[in-house]
Amino acid sequence: MKGSSDPSKPGTNDATERQSRGVPVSGVAMRGRLVTAALDAIDRADAAEGSVKRSDYLAALDRRLSGSLDESSTKETIAQVALPEKDAWAVVDLAAPDHTPVRLAVVHPDPVKQVIADTLNVHWMPREGDPIGLPAVKRTGRPIALVDGVDDALTVAAHSAEDLVLLRELGFCACLVVPIRTEGEVDGAITFVSAHPRKRFTPAEVELAEAIAAASAHALRNARLFAAINERRSAAEQSNRTRTDALGHVTHELRTPLNAIGGYAQLLSLGVRGPVNDAQLKDLERIRWNQRHLLDLITEILSFVRADTRRVTYTLSSVDLAEVARAAADMIGPIFRDKAQTIVFEDSCGANVAVACADAERVRQIIINLLTNASKYSPEGSVVTVRCGATAANAFIEISDTGYGIPNDQVESIFEPFVQLAAGSESRRGGVGLGLAIARQFARGMNGDLTVQSRVGTGSTFRLTLPIRTA
Repeated sequence: MKGSSDPSKPGTNDATERQSRGVPVSGVAMRGRLVTAALDAIDRADAAEGSVKRSDYLAALDRRLSGSLDESSTKETIAQVALPEKDAWAVVDLAAPDHTPVRLAVVHPDPVKQVIADTLNVHWMPREGDPIGLPAVKRTGRPIALVDGVDDALTVAAHSAEDLVLLRELGFCACLVVPIRTEGEVDGAITFVSAHPRKRFTPAEVELAEAIAAASAHALRNARLFAAINERRSAAEQSNRTRTDALGHVTHELRTPLNAIGGYAQLLSLGVRGPVNDAQLKDLERIRWNQRHLLDLITEILSFVRADTRRVTYTLSSVDLAEVARAAADMIGPIFRDKAQTIVFEDSCGANVAVACADAERVRQIIINLLTNASKYSPEGSVVTVRCGATAANAFIEISDTGYGIPNDQVESIFEPFVQLAAGSESRRGGVGLGLAIARQFARGMNGDLTVQSRVGTGSTFRLTLPIRTA
């Protein structure tokens, strides 16, 4: 019939047919199309606004979850999650170490209804066979959307008439359960509850729920990893303290008999027990030399133990590094003279050039150690150079030798306890490899540092840096 619509063309009507033939469309049809377009625009705007809200919520949750590596704090944050919609609330379950489900929290955004949720938190626990929570997603391994038969499922999940009443008071009309996975295992679940009936959960809502669960799982995994690392570190530190204390006790006990050996050797040398011939005197001198050597080694170990266990006290004052270095050089002068070596102080080591806030005795010990090492690892007839300086914040002193040098892969290891370089060992005078470890500990104990620059075949430069004296 003329003017009738073609039923074989869906979506056409008289108005559109008339419009296609250039016939004016009625005002009613035009208003209908305008209303439809407006509603579509509103739907798109609502969808965009919802997307922004979901993104903002997830970003805020990520910030909160990343704010702490403490497992209890992480669990508290996870316990506050919910879908960002009106009257939405959540139930959070986690697996205990024995894999049994534990109800972590029931959380409602309404403070009045949170009182009801707190009552449920006390005695409403998950059970095997529950249609919601961790038991449900553990069986399926994937998200569960419950929009039909909710009342029957709620009756099963409540476990008691009293809890069923409380759950209905909170408003339980639909729910979306998503798993929390850590290390590939379902380690928990979040049940997002809607207080209003729903026909479905949109893909966007399911995606957001899974993103919330994934962020929670990531934070929980990091917190547990951090706790495990801390536990292992604490165990290692305790083991190290035990070994250090034992070492300190043993070395302390060795000092007494060694002092007695030295004392009796001296008495014999003086002839207190009777005449001693020249050969016997030489033997007694060897005994005393080895006794002093062992005593020095034990003293070095005790110094390391005290520094390592923070038992060293520092008396800070203004210390002229050049002045201390010159005094130390005088003390160990015989070591350098035995090898025809020379210590040269550059012009930079003048008075008041490098004045630090430090402990003068500890600085002296560090410099003696550095000068002694420079002599040990440098050839006969070599020169050891000392230079000084200061920056706006620090004073420093450098000691350079012309020894074999330190390979790049061993530069940091020389500051480890009981480490000695094999290169140049023919010129060493003994030791247990604690001098540099102690020296660096002393430097850092005074808020400074001890570092080295070295080139194999050329030599090494050790720099002691300490805070500068302030008014």
